[in-house]
Amino acid sequence: LDGSEAVVGDSDTVAANSTVLPVIVGGTMMYLQWLVHGRPDAMKPSKDALNKAALTVAQFQRQEEENEKEEEIQQATTVTPIADVEEVSQSAENSASASASTPNTNTNETEQNPPTGWQAAVDHVSSLGPIFAERVSKLPGKDWYRLRRTLEVAYTVLDDVENKINIEDLFNGQREGGLDSMEYDVRCFFLCPDDRMAHTAVIDSRCEDMILSGLLKETTD
Repeated sequence: LDGSEAVVGDSDTVAANSTVLPVIVGGTMMYLQWLVHGRPDAMKPSKDALNKAALTVAQFQRQEEENEKEEEIQQATTVTPIADVEEVSQSAENSASASASTPNTNTNETEQNPPTGWQAAVDHVSSLGPIFAERVSKLPGKDWYRLRRTLEVAYTVLDDVENKINIEDLFNGQREGGLDSMEYDVRCFFLCPDDRMAHTAVIDSRCEDMILSGLLKETTD
């Protein structure tokens, strides 16, 4: 974020004070998106919100893993000896008959089948406000990363005792601070040599170097 804002400022300064066309070389697609279109429609979370969200999501993920293990155990089948098939069938018929004449005294389905870790996480985020409930309801599958990101924003908003954050501006699809908002005509070009396989090997090597240098930690932070 800081880097893209600095480049936007530098580009504007160069364009305003000379006839030189600013050319920006390099950068990931995420970086270019921020540079051209601006900041995402949610603020940078506070450190406290980051830590709290990470711990909360980790608890729900452990619950999800436990739910999956229980389901595997329940789905494990046992082989019934052939000699006992008739006895089992008779027992099933007796049970069905007894069930038909006995009132249903079971507890409700929610108590018998508690929500999975994922559903519990969705319920928790949804309880923090309608805007967050709508956000997580649109997540494709069990997207823990985006759920955690939503939770980080929610905790940041809830900790905003000075009311500096306008919740109406969250998740509105509008990005700010990019080059296009300054009426620049931005063009992106992807240059590739004739030997694409050799170029791919170079990119693979550079990507590995970036990962080893801490790219994943940088992007998650």
